[in-house]
Amino acid sequence: MSTAVLNNRVEPGQQTAAKAAGLAYLITFVTVVYVNSGIHDRLIVENNAETARNILAHERLFRIGIAGDLIYCAGVVVLLTALYVILKPVTPSSVNGRCQAGRSLPTSQLHRANAAVEAD
Repeated sequence: MSTAVLNNRVEPGQQTAAKAAGLAYLITFVTVVYVNSGIHDRLIVENNAETARNILAHERLFRIGIAGDLIYCAGVVVLLTALYVILKPVTPSSVNGRCQAGRSLPTSQLHRANAAVEAD
């Protein structure tokens, strides 16, 4: 299959959703790494009393951490919604002809598909 054949099957809404999913993934990944390693590690320690003192001493940092967690949650919702839009056309009935009861494609079909891709 050539790229042109594949692009004809993708709707514009799916392309937009794919871009949104990629952007949401990047934003959520960066946010969660920064919040967990940059903020939570500074504030949260094994001793509960010391953790409470850290939070009171660095209230702004704690609030930024909460905002980062909320941004992460919103990003995950956007990501999951975008993935739903992208994968919505893939229904069990459309897959049923290609795979039976969770089995993958027969090897001969895979070889033919690979040969068709390599030929283009």
